[in-house]
Amino acid sequence: MTLTFFETATGAENYYNPKTKRTEQHIFFVGANGSLNQSWWDGRSWNSQVLPGSPASWPIALGWAPGNELHVFFKDVSGALAQSWQNASGWSTQLLPGRPARGITAVNSDFYGPEMHVFYVQDNALHQSWQRPDDSWLSQQLPGAPEVALGLSAMSFGVMLNSTRFAHPPEQHVYYRQNGRLTQSWWDGSAWNTQPLPGNPAGAPVALGSQQVFFVDANGTLQRSSYDGSNWNTQALPGSPLGFQLLAIEGSVAVIFYVGKSGRLEFTAGVGSNWSTATLPGRPSLLLGVLPFGVINSSNYGIPIDGPHVFFRGDDGSLQQTWQDVSGNWQNQTLPAATAVRGGFDLP
Repeated sequence: MTLTFFETATGAENYYNPKTKRTEQHIFFVGANGSLNQSWWDGRSWNSQVLPGSPASWPIALGWAPGNELHVFFKDVSGALAQSWQNASGWSTQLLPGRPARGITAVNSDFYGPEMHVFYVQDNALHQSWQRPDDSWLSQQLPGAPEVALGLSAMSFGVMLNSTRFAHPPEQHVYYRQNGRLTQSWWDGSAWNTQPLPGNPAGAPVALGSQQVFFVDANGTLQRSSYDGSNWNTQALPGSPLGFQLLAIEGSVAVIFYVGKSGRLEFTAGVGSNWSTATLPGRPSLLLGVLPFGVINSSNYGIPIDGPHVFFRGDDGSLQQTWQDVSGNWQNQTLPAATAVRGGFDLP
């Protein structure tokens, strides 16, 4: 049996371009003029453009394998849930069912047929809108009352018997703070449930598909709550985040990125009880997204692949990335931005 993890979506996503046969990296952000923007690596150079859409929240990106599409979800200036997406015909935008107040996150699921699930807070309750295989969008209220001032994090996982058959329906888990406690709502294959978990996050949690949830508590301590197959446990991790914003990614170890108290980009990485920290190049004022360890495709077979890429607004206002190269060294560069990145974490 094989565990299949679908990690939390951020403002960054990979996209396989069938025309060039290269895997592209895309980072989405809100411009200073309120426009939806993307900067992307096309396999040879970085580019940037303004996209259709009028976001009133930070964009969340998700790949859609059946159509080889990129989808970006956000709260529209009208108050409705919206998406802009790219397919072979280019970029389009549309309003979806739902009126999020805060906390948009998204995951893929692949049991009843490929689906995209977008979770958000509406009327002080947890909601989801999701796309079925026939491309129709539905919405519903779920159990749970996340604190609206904070964000959500979600993940999916399933246990596969073979390459085509799941041992049981994949689950979707949504994590948030409710009444000061870390809480989850999850789909068990037949119904939605909710449960308080150990931990008291002061900011939005961030989840990985292996059922690890990271957050910063009111004392500024980095914490991990994780499920061992029977029970949830919480432990303090090394690291001194300056604020509450985290990004997380999973390879052979879990890696959590944050702005350290020095103002520099830092990470805490490890597994089990073995964790360490490091300071990286770059001084972020806003973390935008992270992409996983490099992707192998038909254009780079046999070529060493690089490590994670972290995208952020620098403290000078520029769009930047810090990444680990094929030699294991961390690099930093300023990326092109068609419109300057908007400052601040909150949008109206």
